[in-house]
Amino acid sequence: MTTNKNLRIYEAIVHEDAMAAAERRELTPKQRRESRRIYETIRARIDEYERHATEGPPIRPSIRAMTRDAVVTRLAELGRTHPIALGARHGFQDLSERDLRTALEAAECVVERMK
Repeated sequence: MTTNKNLRIYEAIVHEDAMAAAERRELTPKQRRESRRIYETIRARIDEYERHATEGPPIRPSIRAMTRDAVVTRLAELGRTHPIALGARHGFQDLSERDLRTALEAAECVVERMK
């Protein structure tokens, strides 16, 4: 039979042990499982994001090596010499690096097919 005094002593010991475990960053098995589940969920989301970020048509190395300004300049040049290669698109400054390179790759392919 536990007395009220014994219960308070037990609670103090358990509390001190829990505080020491928290300082050592020890986790209970349940906390470890939850932590692992959260980690795996976040890792899966990051992996999915990275897969989507790298998807898209392949871009030739010569275009990947160009600076942003060089890509914009080449697109402008193609717009003057082969306007059909760019469709209705005229402004390129607002595009991301990937979108600029993809647009140039597509335009270069159109010009090559026209030859």
